[in-house]
Amino acid sequence: MRRRSWWSGRGGCSRRRDGHTFDGISAHRLHAPTKDAAVYAGILFRLQRYAWNRCVKALHDCTLFFQARRLGVILLTANVVDFDRLQQMRPEGRVLFNEAA
Repeated sequence: MRRRSWWSGRGGCSRRRDGHTFDGISAHRLHAPTKDAAVYAGILFRLQRYAWNRCVKALHDCTLFFQARRLGVILLTANVVDFDRLQQMRPEGRVLFNEAA
C-alpha cells in the first residue's frame, strides 16, 4: 500500500519523484540561501549559547534575515533577542520588531 503525503493534492503543488521540488511554486518565489546565512548561524549559535537542538533555529533565523536583506525588504519579527544580535553584526539588514500588546 502506498502512503500519501500530507501535501499531496493541496494547493495545486505536486511532488516530483526525487522528493525535493514542487511544480506549483513559481520561479520568482524560489531563492537559494546564501553562505552568509550558515556562517552567521554558527556565530549566533555560539553567541547565544544555544543547546545543540536549537542550531536549526539559528539557521532559520539567519536565512530569513539574509533573504530579506538581499530582497531589500523589512523583516517583521517578535524575536527581538536573535534578530537584534544579527542586526548588530550586519547593520544593513532592516528589521522591524513587533511587541505583543
